[in-house]
Amino acid sequence: MKKIAAFNWKLKPTNIKEAQATLRAHKKYAKAHPDVQVVSAPPMPFVHKLISDVSPVGLCAQDVSTKFDGAHTGQSSAAMLREVGCSYVIVGHSERRAEFGETDTMVSKKAQIALEQGLTPIICFGEDDRDAQGRYVDLLTEQLKGSLELISDKNSSKIVLAYEPIWAIGTGASITTDDLFSTLILIKKILVDIYGERRANKVQILYGGSVKDHNADELAAVPGVSGFLVGGASHKPEMVKAIIASLA
Repeated sequence: MKKIAAFNWKLKPTNIKEAQATLRAHKKYAKAHPDVQVVSAPPMPFVHKLISDVSPVGLCAQDVSTKFDGAHTGQSSAAMLREVGCSYVIVGHSERRAEFGETDTMVSKKAQIALEQGLTPIICFGEDDRDAQGRYVDLLTEQLKGSLELISDKNSSKIVLAYEPIWAIGTGASITTDDLFSTLILIKKILVDIYGERRANKVQILYGGSVKDHNADELAAVPGVSGFLVGGASHKPEMVKAIIASLA
């Protein structure tokens, strides 16, 4: 499987010209490293302006509704996302959990609906604090199991996980390679408990938490890292270049 460099644009930029420039950078470095799957998640209003020339980048939505249709103002269904050319969707990002109260159950439902429409869900989870007492281990276990509750054994290989320690997102703080490695071992153990070892080994696990040009190489070298989910660096071409190259 190709490693994945997924770029979450969040609520940036504010105009289509800058959005096109960001996508050009993603495409340029994706073409330079065809062994890496580059995934780009622009704000939804720009998607129709970008989709005609997105290859070889995989187009990703930043969220999806738990509903198929009906009176649900402001939402986008999985079928709509597929129709406009998305092949990936981020679900359960920490900002969605914090700002909109999304629960593990909602995240699992969104991932299930995405799979039903042929989208690859990037399922986010992570602790808000890495306490010395190790309570974060129980939190991660509960959150991951809850977020995967509706994902069947046969669909387990069709999901992507994104471990994003909240305390490291946008703060400039970075997890140590030792801590990342031990956390990946924990995640793999949870997956084995749910799906068995053979299926667990097929699940790709991304790391997201202040990934930048200066730390991408050492984080990419940690055994078990299948790629990155990147936020703030998505709009900085030199960082995009370094991050994609680190996975090649």
